[in-house]
Amino acid sequence: MAFKLIVHPSPTTEDFAGADRTNPAPGDEFLLIDRPLIDPKTSKQVGRLIARLTFIETASGDPLVLGNADHHLKRGVISVQGSWRFSEPKPVFAIIGGTRKYRRARGTITFESINPSTEQFTYRVR
Repeated sequence: MAFKLIVHPSPTTEDFAGADRTNPAPGDEFLLIDRPLIDPKTSKQVGRLIARLTFIETASGDPLVLGNADHHLKRGVISVQGSWRFSEPKPVFAIIGGTRKYRRARGTITFESINPSTEQFTYRVR
């Protein structure tokens, strides 16, 4: 099964957990809290995203981030983990399971920044 959802980044759904947002250091955390997931066909909210991201390396000027996220959807949660560098245009994350309909889910989620106000997730769930 494949589908796409979009998010609109908002400072109200972000928390740098006391870290310097403009100059993160290794070990700093970046939290995404209840970020709405939107169906691009209907423009309606169909879920929410909760993620915990940790900066692993920042000295190169191209930060390396490691994280896990839960995509809360109507039929269950899809759990994801992975690492990526900010320079990657379309990082791909592993689906590692979930709940209810997605309890044995595997596959990938690809992240893409469409424009400064819209990001897209492409889900490939099996």
